[in-house]
Amino acid sequence: MGLRGRIVVLMLLAVLPISVLGQDEVGRAAWLIQFIAVLALVLIALALERWALRPVRALLRGTESLAAGDLSARTGLAYTGGEIGRLARAFDEMATARQRSEERIARFNQSLQRRVENRTQALTVAMETAQREHAADAFASLRLTTLD
Repeated sequence: MGLRGRIVVLMLLAVLPISVLGQDEVGRAAWLIQFIAVLALVLIALALERWALRPVRALLRGTESLAAGDLSARTGLAYTGGEIGRLARAFDEMATARQRSEERIARFNQSLQRRVENRTQALTVAMETAQREHAADAFASLRLTTLD
């Protein structure tokens, strides 16, 4: 029996009066009504946890992961027709779009980096060529000056 099962049993035992065996029919009926009411509350609480709180927690985990930079974060929830299912689908679609956008930006940055590197290399070659030509011209000029 899991933790939830133990909690349910403990809650049910909490409403069981020790003297229920010695009570008359009215007392037993009152105890039975209390028992059914507590059982109904426990079942409602478990249903609420399963169908409302779990999906909300999954959405919260997904948003926290995405906010922390995990672009692969998804809710993992089924896309049901209800509001939470629609919200889960919208979140997952948004996360997918953001991931694709970040991937496009990364590819563009890589392309831009390659272009900058190629242009820098071309400028370096042009500068070295210009420096050699300038040095050659300066040497020729110096040579002409010393010959005169």
